[in-house]
Amino acid sequence: MLVPDSVYGPSRAFADNVLRRYGVEVEYYPALEGGLITSRIRGNTRLIWCESPGSNTMEVQDVPAIVEAAHQRGVLVALDNTWAAGVLFDTFAHGVDISA
Repeated sequence: MLVPDSVYGPSRAFADNVLRRYGVEVEYYPALEGGLITSRIRGNTRLIWCESPGSNTMEVQDVPAIVEAAHQRGVLVALDNTWAAGVLFDTFAHGVDISA
């Protein structure tokens, strides 16, 4: 699983403490990496988590570029859409598979 390095604190704690306990490998990536995320996708990558805008830093990720890179490799994309509330950013229109 790939997670932006600026992810919301409780989400980072969940990834570090719960997911890893169940064998999920978590790698943090620079939130503004965009399509360059392709270089981080490995054979066992199943999910890229996005948080845009970032909870603490408010950076806006290049979600379409991340989605394109992910889908080319058969990887799902999930996005924490808390700040945009599904009104200011339509995740599914941009190819996101899971919106929270």
